[in-house]
Amino acid sequence: MNQILCAAAAPAINAALYWSARKYAGDSAPPRRLDCPAMGVLAAGTAIECLVVILRHSVPPEALFALCAAVVSAATDVASGYVLDVVTLPAASFSIGASAFHGGLPFSVAGAGVCGGLLYLLYVLTRRRGIGLGDVKLAACVGAGLGVSNGAAAAGVAFISGGCWAAVLLLRGAPRGSEMRFAPYIAAGALTCAAWGISA
Repeated sequence: MNQILCAAAAPAINAALYWSARKYAGDSAPPRRLDCPAMGVLAAGTAIECLVVILRHSVPPEALFALCAAVVSAATDVASGYVLDVVTLPAASFSIGASAFHGGLPFSVAGAGVCGGLLYLLYVLTRRRGIGLGDVKLAACVGAGLGVSNGAAAAGVAFISGGCWAAVLLLRGAPRGSEMRFAPYIAAGALTCAAWGISA
């Protein structure tokens, strides 16, 4: 897609996904707050996302959907501790569907399987204490949009940046086993790899 069109579409897609998250949060019990912290992360993430797509000559629609889901999931995770299915599953479906229009379906499905599988393996190995299933679904969504190589690279950036921040927290005296929300790091990895080079 043309970078100007993508830059215009990204805030609209983010707003639609965030509205879905707000509606889900409002209907759920206990309520999941999506307030000022979420709006700050959403605004910053959307600005970075628009900058990335403007700097790229072209961004496939499947990649745009994945980036939007990553940014919105980072916002909901920061605010409430949840990565919501109403954000990741529609975005992953759109990414896979969009890739089918230009023959990229096998690469998109493989990306979703590899990236989701990597985080699911970590989910199992840590006995559900390291990350949540929402993070697994978000990684699959990112893999569907960016493909195997860029999706795996995004996961790598997420692990490195998240690990560095965890080390900082430990050095500052945070107790071991403290909760650390992982979706913002997945979003950072996805945006970094999108800026570097995108292909599904």
